[in-house]
Amino acid sequence: MAADWLHTEVNRAEWLPGRAAWPAPGWPPDEGSVFGAGIGLGTAGFWPGDDSCVRQAHEVVRTAIRSGIRLIDTATNYGHGFAEAAIGAAVRAAVTEGHVDRSDVAVVSKAGYLPDGGAAGPAHSADPAFLRREVAASRARMGLCTIDAYLLHNLEEQMLPGGSGWEGLPDALRALEAEASEGHIGCYGVAAAEGFLEGDPGFHSLERLLECAQRAGCNHFRVIELPVSLWRREAFSTAPYTIRGSPATILELAKDLPP
Repeated sequence: MAADWLHTEVNRAEWLPGRAAWPAPGWPPDEGSVFGAGIGLGTAGFWPGDDSCVRQAHEVVRTAIRSGIRLIDTATNYGHGFAEAAIGAAVRAAVTEGHVDRSDVAVVSKAGYLPDGGAAGPAHSADPAFLRREVAASRARMGLCTIDAYLLHNLEEQMLPGGSGWEGLPDALRALEAEASEGHIGCYGVAAAEGFLEGDPGFHSLERLLECAQRAGCNHFRVIELPVSLWRREAFSTAPYTIRGSPATILELAKDLPP
């Protein structure tokens, strides 16, 4: 069945060649960056089912690309790998059919949640070896040599009691830095559901994250992802940071930071 095929790792000989990791400390200029302003496609709703679900997921991604969308976001736990596999198949098809160049499409994935839900233990991990295995599994499922950005998924889970906290973060970042240096990912960062929300038990400030990355010698920490909506307005309506002595939102701080 097609659903089974989507969960089968793509033969390495069929992987789509990818761009090299973004060179440190450089970053693509705004006018040429696929991470620039625009609309992206999220795939949290991609879940396996019968063959029609497979075809629909594949066609959604291909239609998005043909319509001009160039940013596609997914995660290892979306459909237990189904979303990554569907995205990879669609991107490879769009490129081989000439609809788009691989260098024009940014694929973002995330890892942190254990594939088996944690069984009897914690369901989330930032263990360096686990993260490196997840990068390898994501690349194999998608058949992409390079994943453009790879994020620690809901790092706030590690800031709660029982998590590795700030002490475990440097090693996690170094693991992702190694993946970037090897060209397996273009860059990395943090995706947060509540982690950038002041007052949340798992709160982690952007400033402290960047300081941690700098102390760990990590140069490819480039991306944050957080909710932005009329309901979740803290990204643009609260100002917990400062820029040259003036209050700033997290989006203003991120924009003001040097590449």
